[in-house]
Amino acid sequence: MGNSINPHIERAEKSGVCQLCNMKLKEFPPELQSVTKNLRTLDLSDNKIPSLPPSIGQFTQMKNFTMNNNHLGMLPEEICKLTKLEGLSFFNNRLQSLPTSLGSLSHLKTLTL
Repeated sequence: MGNSINPHIERAEKSGVCQLCNMKLKEFPPELQSVTKNLRTLDLSDNKIPSLPPSIGQFTQMKNFTMNNNHLGMLPEEICKLTKLEGLSFFNNRLQSLPTSLGSLSHLKTLTL
């Protein structure tokens, strides 16, 4: 997995945008940890990712996060640490519930489930 996403990670370091759509990913890419401080937009749609790691809370600059068409069953409470989020899209997943503090994301304008 690493080699195919490395060019995307390198671009994200400069642009703040990372699109890893339809790459047959089966886990949240650990390589993304290198861009936690400057990533503003992340799209992991059309993969097979079943969960998000607690480290998702470290992406403090993220404004838009899209993970449509994956296998997510739940969102970790740490997603509520992304206080700059404006758009969150998890359409066509297996979500059973949402974190109770999701409502505390005061900048959130769009939530698509």
